[in-house]
Amino acid sequence: MQPLDVSFFAPMKRKWREILDLWRKECRRKGSIPKEHFPSIVNRLWFHIENTSATNLQSGFRATGLSPFNPEKVLAKIPGAKPDSERVLDSSFLEFLQEARGYSKEPTNSLKRENKCLQDQASRCKDQLKQHSNPFRLTNGFTKNFC
Repeated sequence: MQPLDVSFFAPMKRKWREILDLWRKECRRKGSIPKEHFPSIVNRLWFHIENTSATNLQSGFRATGLSPFNPEKVLAKIPGAKPDSERVLDSSFLEFLQEARGYSKEPTNSLKRENKCLQDQASRCKDQLKQHSNPFRLTNGFTKNFC
């Protein structure tokens, strides 16, 4: 739902029709509006909109659940929609979202390489510890790039 459609344009459209019907009754004309009468008719509409636009816009955002954010307001207007407590997402959709966000059950190739690299570094550290009796001499056997 669009907040401007709900709160601004729909009431403006109703008021425009009301003003046109009133003008046609007063002037007893059918068909199109003459150019000389159009500004005064639009002025009536503008006067009405000016008085109600601020409150209408705020209520439109509230009615559509945008400000404050409340998706339940929109779902309540959909026939057959379940309340939030009863809604359950399909597991395949949840898996899709997790994969799209980078969370997956299977590690990616880059994560596998990283894990392998870390395991290699850990084994080298263990080997260095076994070779040296003094732990402060560990830096002698290491190189800067392990992978």
